[in-house]
Amino acid sequence: MKIFLCGAKDLRKISKVFENVVTEFGCQPQCFIDTKIEYDNNESWERNSEVTVAGSDIVVFVIMGQYGSITWDVEYMETKKSGKSFLLFCERNIYKAYYSSKSQKTGIAPIGSAKRKLFSIIDELNSEHRTLVSFDIPGFGPIFKVHLLQVFRNGIQAIEERNKKRELLSFIRGKEIMVFKDPAIMASESEYLSQLLFDVFENKEVRKRILRIFTSIKGLRDDDIINLARDPEQGVARTTIELLPQLVDPNNNLDPIFQAFVDIANASSDFGIDRRVICSLLETDLILSISYLRQLFPASDIGTPRRIAEDTYDRIDTILALAKDKGFKGTFRQLMEDCKQHQKSTANYKDKIQDMLDWIDSLEGDDERVTGLGTL
Repeated sequence: MKIFLCGAKDLRKISKVFENVVTEFGCQPQCFIDTKIEYDNNESWERNSEVTVAGSDIVVFVIMGQYGSITWDVEYMETKKSGKSFLLFCERNIYKAYYSSKSQKTGIAPIGSAKRKLFSIIDELNSEHRTLVSFDIPGFGPIFKVHLLQVFRNGIQAIEERNKKRELLSFIRGKEIMVFKDPAIMASESEYLSQLLFDVFENKEVRKRILRIFTSIKGLRDDDIINLARDPEQGVARTTIELLPQLVDPNNNLDPIFQAFVDIANASSDFGIDRRVICSLLETDLILSISYLRQLFPASDIGTPRRIAEDTYDRIDTILALAKDKGFKGTFRQLMEDCKQHQKSTANYKDKIQDMLDWIDSLEGDDERVTGLGTL
């Protein structure tokens, strides 16, 4: 494992300590001070720095009294771009001077060009929310060792996370997926399941299977469900809409979910989305869905009013029971009128609509109120 030390020429004050600590860990130190870097004299210093960063496993940046442009313009930027682990240290006098200058109400006192550039670098690091560790030169060794150990610990934890996900993926991809584990066990793994579910680069079939697991363990927030219904992967979006009745629980607020689903249907050119939204809303909460389905009009597709008529007709017993409530009866009547007035309406489903309207008009006991919005 290679660990690269980056900074200005004054790294000489700590380079030997750096080398000793890195060697103690069984790693290979790299630093331009003693030419222990990968270089090619046919290339520029900048290019050699890029190559050295690319060949390193960990990069250590140290701010002392001098400023090194290649360190911050090339090596730091290349390290961030590559995603490599890195540490940031700042000599304590510079650290104190920086924060002292920030606390002066009259502004920064006159400082040299190098220090001003270093302060600018610290500003940038702070804006990126980086952790900058201060140190005294005599105590650099112990503090460097502590933070290097933390990088190793993070690496071990990342391997553990990868192994957990690998085992979880093995289960998810297995044929026994439809026979779920104990829901309590699956709930304990919900964090990893969520990471896979919302990873747009993960296999879509894996993500769809995880959605089915969440119908058992629940726990998806309102925004989670809405974002999944808007997922760029069509299969995931469709499955989310289809499974809505099984995904929600009493902790979910159905109003923003229903509104989002209706908006998705109205914005989509995929008529299959309309069909799924209509069915899912009615199955999730019949009372609430009647109000939201009116927002699908005016509908460009004849399938929309036909599906609403057919799906409500299939639930006529429940609708007749609910229609004793004047508010529900009025909203349901308005929805049916929207369906009847579609420019391409056909006699087949218009007859069903008229039958339902006649039946609810024949009801007595309109003064009885319907309470509750349970799944019906």
